[in-house]
Amino acid sequence: MADNYKRKRASKAKSRSGCITCKIRRVKCDEAKPNCLRCQKSGQECDGYIDFTKKKIKKIVDVTLLPKPSSGYTQSPEIRLCWQLPMTIHPSHTLRYCSEAEYRYFNIFQQRTAAELSGHLDSDVWSGWILRVCHEEDFARHAVVAIGALSAAVEVIHCGHNTSSCDRLELGAPHHKFALQQYGQALQLMQALPQPRLSLPRVSLLSCLLTTCFEIYIGDKDNALVQAQAGLDILLHHDKLGRSGITNDLCSVLSQLSDEESDILSTFARLEALVKLFGGYRQTGHSPLRDEDSAAFTKLPECFRTVRDARLCWDLSSRRVWQWRETHLQGSSISTFDFGESEVTQTLRKEDALAYRVRTELGLFLQAREKWLQAFQGLFERTRHHPGSKDFLGANTMMIEYLSTKLTVLLSGQNHETYCDDFLQDHIEIIRLARDLFEMSPRCHEKAIFAFDGSNVSALFIVATRCRDSVVRREAIDLLRKYPRREGLWDSSMAVRVSTWFMNMEESGMVDGYVPEPSRLRIVKTDLNLSARSVTVCCSKMMEGGTERVELEDVILTW
Repeated sequence: MADNYKRKRASKAKSRSGCITCKIRRVKCDEAKPNCLRCQKSGQECDGYIDFTKKKIKKIVDVTLLPKPSSGYTQSPEIRLCWQLPMTIHPSHTLRYCSEAEYRYFNIFQQRTAAELSGHLDSDVWSGWILRVCHEEDFARHAVVAIGALSAAVEVIHCGHNTSSCDRLELGAPHHKFALQQYGQALQLMQALPQPRLSLPRVSLLSCLLTTCFEIYIGDKDNALVQAQAGLDILLHHDKLGRSGITNDLCSVLSQLSDEESDILSTFARLEALVKLFGGYRQTGHSPLRDEDSAAFTKLPECFRTVRDARLCWDLSSRRVWQWRETHLQGSSISTFDFGESEVTQTLRKEDALAYRVRTELGLFLQAREKWLQAFQGLFERTRHHPGSKDFLGANTMMIEYLSTKLTVLLSGQNHETYCDDFLQDHIEIIRLARDLFEMSPRCHEKAIFAFDGSNVSALFIVATRCRDSVVRREAIDLLRKYPRREGLWDSSMAVRVSTWFMNMEESGMVDGYVPEPSRLRIVKTDLNLSARSVTVCCSKMMEGGTERVELEDVILTW
């Protein structure tokens, strides 16, 4: 009888009161308060403990509504849309969670992920608006939990320096699996929303934003761009409801938008740039530089009060830049645009008018850019007195965007790459601003950063590929390598791989420390596949003694 007896493993109830960090790492917690000793010994930041008693608390949430405008006031479409958004519903642990895991990942999103997604710019979209809507819409809660789980998976994979890559992937797998499950539930709930979706702009905008974020997080570029375009189409639809309300006076726009409303507008303006840059998509129903959009927001404040105001004006004005860039790059195919005219003479007239506008649009942007810089300069200088502050980091980010956009636009119409040499000081300034930004930001020293949007990676990539000073371009690549990050679809590892290959190709033809024109390349297009960690690059170059650029064969690079 004794030989047939199988000894059973002792069964004890599992403790659910360990700290959040140990739960994520799937290790036993000693439950020391306020921070567990295990986290302190391993050098991890202890995120504290979950108070499950709070989940049972129910309280009425106050909703503060904005006052209605006076009857004689005509709103711009941007302002009119924002009146429909919820203002102040305070996020808390009173949400109904289906499991402890949901609560844990929601808490991760609320405490860490939201701040990362916002980047260095002061924004309430991720830490305010989205969290508040989670109280009203179940799909939003599931999507937020999914993004929080993805964030936990990325943190485990990138922070386990003492374990192999296979072990880190295995540790991150449960978080990733749970994220996909939650995302699936969110999509099911989104599909059940009333149709047409355009009748619910607030809900539709939020669903597009969350799905775009998740798809970018997992590296699905195509789906991310489709979802982003869907959100832009919703804005375009409501834009058509009252074209007479458009204003070119950004001063009045700033005075009537709350911080949250301006953040939402900025977020979708940046999404539009992402779509045009990576997808080549064009909003349906209009041609580039349409007549209705001729007002270019030329009336700016004499000086900006906050970085948020400066960002909103920059983002709305920059929409003109991307429209100009899109039309400029397609200038040879203007005749293919649909102008909605049946008569050939009318179509030709509009073609000529559009071609003229393409030529003059650059000058209009340069004027607006200088006005923006004049209004921003005083605020930028004041932030220099508080290094490392939120305003300091945000001002650095905006100045980097200003300089990189300047390079993007001014270099677009040039046939020779030697023209880039005139902007060496701008390249050096971008390096300095980015270094201060990374070194003074506490999050940059902890782990790889994922931001929903941003311009730091793209700006450093421009320096690495357009500046031929061997020291400066290597400093840009070193910063990208030292501070790994993803900003939207811009991955620093991808940028390092492409720019290093690009630099080596050019410098193989260097003569006495100088890269001559026939050895200089220009990236014509890229096809990015983040999930496969590969990118297809197509470059052009000026042949010896030639006057036109010649496209080279595609090159596939991996990282």
